[in-house]
Amino acid sequence: MQSRTANACLLLLSLGASLGAAELLARQLYTPPLAIEDERFVPFAETALFTPPLNALGFRELPPGPDGTDPGVRRILVLGDSFTFGDGVRRGEDRFTDLIEARLNREAGSGERYHVYNAGVSGSRPAGWLRDFRKLRPSYRADLVLAVFFLRDGTDLCTSLRCHVQTIRAIKARYAERFGQGWSYLAKLFYGWRIRSDFAEEFRGQVVRAYLGSEAERATWTTQSAALRALAERVQRSGSELHLVVFPMLLDLDDYPFQAVEDEILRVAREAGIPAISLLDGFRGQDARALWVAANDQHPNERGHRIAANTLYPYVRDTLRKQP
Repeated sequence: MQSRTANACLLLLSLGASLGAAELLARQLYTPPLAIEDERFVPFAETALFTPPLNALGFRELPPGPDGTDPGVRRILVLGDSFTFGDGVRRGEDRFTDLIEARLNREAGSGERYHVYNAGVSGSRPAGWLRDFRKLRPSYRADLVLAVFFLRDGTDLCTSLRCHVQTIRAIKARYAERFGQGWSYLAKLFYGWRIRSDFAEEFRGQVVRAYLGSEAERATWTTQSAALRALAERVQRSGSELHLVVFPMLLDLDDYPFQAVEDEILRVAREAGIPAISLLDGFRGQDARALWVAANDQHPNERGHRIAANTLYPYVRDTLRKQP
């Protein structure tokens, strides 16, 4: 009897020690889920804390000067939203557009020169890109035009967590009184995972419905996809060619939940005769949050821009080589 009691005591002590160690580890690993209230990130597009500054046409780009029309320069015009603009990336040279330009010139043959013009505008979508192309065309004669399409661009959704405060608070409230939430870091870690998962599923549903839902839910995508086709026709009439670049949502890159949306975007591009590439393969398996400019904002940071540049560069290089 004494032996059994001693063994039981040892087992309880062992379990207690294991739980204590697990609690200590959980305490080190735990971060408050979706802690938007503590984040002070303000988009650089709203503060002008970036280089280069906005030029006279409203783009974060130095005036191209003679490079805009010089026949000895191969020119790439990049249209897009805040991901292209580089919101959250202070130095313009760290954006994927500038990295591609630097690499093209670094690897250029004798007498070759390349110029990449970043015409990204925060909050813009294809209809705006068409206006931007018309505005730039007199001073910038692009050989290749890239439209960088982030998955927000066919919707009325906002991807920043700051836009989903009420949803996040409602999800957190569902777990606020769950067992152990007030005193156990193991419980906090588990419920934090559940909160993030619930929000991701809610957000995924919103995005998917915006592209694949009812006719009313797809209204914005219908309008923007028509604008993409109009942009392609306008670029072609100018003597250049439009290519679509799909920038993935920086969420769950191990088990990407937006593949059906990307397939829909690529399908529309294919039917419109627009060559297209997705950058998803370059981002697969990455820790998505490590690529964000802030804890509540998934604009890509400098590392994210490097991945985009490395993924897109071979496509741009090979496309330019195929041109007459």
